[in-house]
Amino acid sequence: MAPPTVADIVLVRKQVLEKLIAMGIATRYQDLIGNNSSYASLQELTDKILMVDAAICLDIISTEGHPYLNKFMTLSTTEFSSGDKITEHLGIYGDVVVALTDADKVYKPSVPTKSREEILRMIDNETLYGGPSRHHFIEQNFIYHSGFQDSASAKVYYPVFTKTAACQSPQQYEDALIYGTVDIAEKLNSDDPFFARNRDAYLLCRQMIKGGAEFLPAAEQIDAMRKAA
Repeated sequence: MAPPTVADIVLVRKQVLEKLIAMGIATRYQDLIGNNSSYASLQELTDKILMVDAAICLDIISTEGHPYLNKFMTLSTTEFSSGDKITEHLGIYGDVVVALTDADKVYKPSVPTKSREEILRMIDNETLYGGPSRHHFIEQNFIYHSGFQDSASAKVYYPVFTKTAACQSPQQYEDALIYGTVDIAEKLNSDDPFFARNRDAYLLCRQMIKGGAEFLPAAEQIDAMRKAA
């Protein structure tokens, strides 16, 4: 499955500006510093978009089974022995791959067990279980596996996110980016109904993203949900 197209920061910024123009405050955003400008430049608006984008990406990588989680997954370069602590990372871990021999390490997908004790029984009674096998259990960020035991022979997929100068959240979440950017662009207008609507819409979108929504409802549906809440 091809990774989703990421949100276009230029288009998001354009739509945010269109909303601010409708409120009569878009003149605050200038390419150069203005004497009476509340915002130094369009770069500040871009920075706000990236702040919201980072929050949405962290929602994705913290949600087990999220449809866009694989976009952020990477296989650890570290090999783990049974009982090792998994490398510190944001979000949740993904699949585990295990090797059965040391001479020819072939990493293949492992099957999770129901308990650490089950893995320990496999290790202690290796002959009974047919030798090393591809099973694992993760508890409090420690991995236990029944693969080759004389050296590190397991790897873990986990999400990696680094903030950059471009959006990394899916294009399907562009509306959430717009609502969130307008919300934090409010400055001294926090009580204005315009900003309140965008704030509520942003919070609704975040709830749906955390719930694993692949797409967000149209603006009209979001507004109806906001009024019904």
